[in-house]
Amino acid sequence: MRIKSDHKLVQEIDREDLNRSQMKGYSYQEISKTYGGIEQRWLVVESQQRRESDLKSLGKKIQEERVEVDKKLRYLKSENFACQADAETATRKLLKKFLYHEFKEINVQFVDSKSNRDFPYKVQVKVGLRELKIELEKKTSRSILKSNKCPG
Repeated sequence: MRIKSDHKLVQEIDREDLNRSQMKGYSYQEISKTYGGIEQRWLVVESQQRRESDLKSLGKKIQEERVEVDKKLRYLKSENFACQADAETATRKLLKKFLYHEFKEINVQFVDSKSNRDFPYKVQVKVGLRELKIELEKKTSRSILKSNKCPG
């Protein structure tokens, strides 16, 4: 999947569009493509066993990232900010680092405190999953077999 067009093709094909193979646990779709000026036959293949393994691995990555997100958010919630814009910028910057999570809502509150007059703002954030990113990741367990079309 080093070629961008391969990666894009694999993500564009819906599971419903795959044909069941005679080999148990495999599905495929055949596509004619021209690549580098050469007519080719591409076979997008999905293995049920590999898919299940990749989904399990993806679930683990999402859980591990959530632990890290929660840790960073605890720190962010304890910080004080000089203005609303600073709080929002810090939140966006923090969540840019994560692949599978994004902010759904940012709530910046003014906190009237004698000890924090220069930094009277606190932030509360609701975080959710990047559903589109996760759906695309679920499709990357596919492979592409390529061959040149033979004349005749």
